[in-house]
Parts: sequence; structure tokens; C-alpha cells
Amino acid sequence: MAGNGIPGVPGFWLRVFRHSATLNDMMRPYDEPIIAYLEDIKIEYIANPMGFRLNFHFSNNHYFTNSVLVKEYHIKSVPTPFKHDSEIYKCIGCTIDWLPHQDVTVRLGKQRQRHRSNGNIRVVERLVKNESFFNFFNPPVVPEDPKIEVKDELHVRLATDYEVGQYFRTRIIPHAYLYYIGQAPEQDDNYQDCSSDSSEDTSDSDED
Repeated sequence: MAGNGIPGVPGFWLRVFRHSATLNDMMRPYDEPIIAYLEDIKIEYIANPMGFRLNFHFSNNHYFTNSVLVKEYHIKSVPTPFKHDSEIYKCIGCTIDWLPHQDVTVRLGKQRQRHRSNGNIRVVERLVKNESFFNFFNPPVVPEDPKIEVKDELHVRLATDYEVGQYFRTRIIPHAYLYYIGQAPEQDDNYQDCSSDSSEDTSDSDED
């Protein structure tokens, strides 16, 4: 087995990530050596609660001790006049067991502090959140208590996270080879095809 990637194809999934506009945008240069150890991504459907689980299998590496990183989505069916749509109501990540000094989701930052009595300023170093693909495994947490109102911002973050999960499920996993060779079309879901009439006059000039 190759040291990273999948057997016989080192760096397979890293190349898939690079050829996906969505995943490439989530990935940072310091993520790439870690993703190079990604061997496979498998989907597992669950019935109770309804949803699916994404399993990211990694070969042995010097970044973390996990062999599998898991992301789970719980959805509910929402009836509409024409069909049943799915709606995310919870997602569950996993704890990444980073080896010492290898956690790319945090960085050392500086913060100014003012002394309460004499007003003196000092600068201290502290760990702050860092941009990384691996933040994907630390999703927004929805309160378990139904009496607690979920803020709109949390709904938006949850929906955005679900879009990425669906992207893995419906595009990346079934079409990984096409992404690997750079032949998978990237579709913009914000636009839909509309009918057009080739004979339609789009000229701005007025008729006499």
C-alpha cells in the first residue's frame, strides 16, 4: 500500500480536492500534506435518526492518531406540494486526536491586555482558531433543549455545513475519478436553466 493516497494512486484524494472549487476553497496549504494521507471517503446511511454518515479513512501519519474521521448528519423530511424535501436539524463531528504541535485548526495569536489598576498594556500569546478544512469536523452545535431558541445565524451555519455534506455525498464520492482527472463539471446551484428563443430580438435600438 502506498504511504498516502489510495493503494496504487498516491495523493488521489488530494488531487480530487484540488480539482473541486468548493473543496479547494476550504483547504489551506498546511492542510494539503494531511489530506495526502486520506485513503478513502465512504458514505453510510442511517435510519434512526434519518440521515447519513461520512467516514474519512486516513493511513498512519504524524498529524493525528485517528484512522477515521466521522461527520454525521441528521435530517427530517419536510413535505411540500410536490415532493418531500430534506432539512438538516443536527450534525455531529468528531474529536481529532492531534499529535503535539500538529493541530492546524489553531494558531498562536497575540492579544493586548490592559491592567485594571495601573492601565499598563501587555501583549500575551494565546491559541486562536485557524482557518482549515479540518474545522469541518467541528460543526455548529444545536441545543438539545427544544425550549432554547436557535438563532438565525446558527441556522445559516448549519445549512451551509449541510450543503458541504451533501456535496460530498452526491458529487465528490460518486464522481471522485472524474474530479481526479479534472473532468467533473462544477455546477452552480444558484442558477437554473431557462428557456430561450433564439429568434428573440435583444437589440436596444428602436424601430422607426
